[in-house]
Amino acid sequence: MAEEGLWDEPSSEPPTYVRFKGIWDMQDIYDTIADWCRKRKLKFHERVYKHKHPSPYGVERQYIWDATRIENEYIQFIYHIYVHTY
Repeated sequence: MAEEGLWDEPSSEPPTYVRFKGIWDMQDIYDTIADWCRKRKLKFHERVYKHKHPSPYGVERQYIWDATRIENEYIQFIYHIYVHTY
């Protein structure tokens, strides 16, 4: 018999970091991530959008997105996506 509370704690993978120095299209990144979530039937929710005043180095933006899917009564997939650009 399984121990009580054994399945209560979430399983998680270590975070993945991507650094890029150069010019990119933020709308394309947003559309690609949202499309990836739609193809996998995940519910996509934008929790935070911060746009800070432009500095001499450019505009600083912060996005926090969540994507979830309930597979069955025991399994739920949750993706937390954090994007910080400057």
